[in-house]
Amino acid sequence: MELAQKNDKRARVIREQLSILEAKQQEARWAWFPKFESTFAVAGPVPEARNDGLGGPPTTASSYLYSWDWGKLGISLRANMGTVLPVYTFGKLSALREMAAHAVGLGHTLELKTKEEIRLQTLQAYWGFQVARQAKATVQEGQKRLDEVERLLRQMEKAGSIQVSQVDFFKLKYYRHVLESRLGDLEAGEQFALAALEAMTGSFVMPMKEDIAEPETELPSVEKCVELALGARVELRTLEEGIALRKAEVKLAESQFWPDIGVFGFVRWAWTSNTTRQYSPFAYDPYHETSAGIGLMLRVTFDIPQKMARFQQARGELRKIQFEREAAEAGLKVELAKLLGELHGIQVRAKSLAQSEREARKWATASTAAFELGTGEAREVFDAYLAWLSVSSEKLKAWAEFQLGLAVLERAAGASLGSG
Repeated sequence: MELAQKNDKRARVIREQLSILEAKQQEARWAWFPKFESTFAVAGPVPEARNDGLGGPPTTASSYLYSWDWGKLGISLRANMGTVLPVYTFGKLSALREMAAHAVGLGHTLELKTKEEIRLQTLQAYWGFQVARQAKATVQEGQKRLDEVERLLRQMEKAGSIQVSQVDFFKLKYYRHVLESRLGDLEAGEQFALAALEAMTGSFVMPMKEDIAEPETELPSVEKCVELALGARVELRTLEEGIALRKAEVKLAESQFWPDIGVFGFVRWAWTSNTTRQYSPFAYDPYHETSAGIGLMLRVTFDIPQKMARFQQARGELRKIQFEREAAEAGLKVELAKLLGELHGIQVRAKSLAQSEREARKWATASTAAFELGTGEAREVFDAYLAWLSVSSEKLKAWAEFQLGLAVLERAAGASLGSG
């Protein structure tokens, strides 16, 4: 599970999504920082423009307008920079920070959900491998038993026993093919489980051999599971983060109706190579400029219908996810009751199959002994061993299903249930 949660491609995707959300949160924290908009330009050619620098008449013939005499051509350099520092935004910046924080929280809950899915699928592959391995060992033991029966049949046939006929050998071949078929299915299941584990862990792994535990756990009550789920279930935590995110969106949409108050500043500079710089403040000079300013500003837009529509949309999204949260809580008890009922059914079936396996083993032992003593038939030996192998395989499946069902129940409850 540790390898799968580290190397599974889905885990990597969700981690990258989370890093993106964290970067957006960092961006939201710096939303107050002013943006310095700058422009740098080089223009030309510029016609000559000369005077006394006090707004007087041109001092060269080329400086007059409306002629083709441009005089000595030059170039113009310009630079502009402006910025606005927000002072009070009526909650826009705080709402943006809240949205970013809850988006990261939502990303964390989605990461937990992905880890739970990976954990459950890893358990499915792991117990599938254990079932196939143990069932294969049982089938191989059955094949050995058939070899012993065949050896005994050959001895009895050679001794001329009337208990043995050609039909017994036909049945022996039939049951041997049945076991070979089951063995092939189990080997395929084992390889599929290993391939699934390799895909999730990113490398080939061979699980340690582990006996599947008999389902003796005392199941908790529905009320206990609901109590745990209300406080810890990932889906509910996701919805709670979603509600907080939608509330922040409503707050942001509502704050758009109010203006922004800020401090603005600017710097402008211009220089032209073939013009006279004007020293009089009353002379218009588009070619030379050095100025700067700072002041208090109020910025507002009057797209009221669009703002109202966005506000209503945000409130609708909030109500929707609140209803989803209520629906999830309402269906929680039903879901957990269903899972507990299914798990209890698996537990009862597993215990019944365990008892059936013990009886089938006794039947196989007794029929073999009777056949060796000459009081039984080979058909009874074959039937007994086939029944034993069949119920043993079903018991292993039921035991593994219980382990998986318990993991599904713990996921639904959002916490480990322990025992009792």
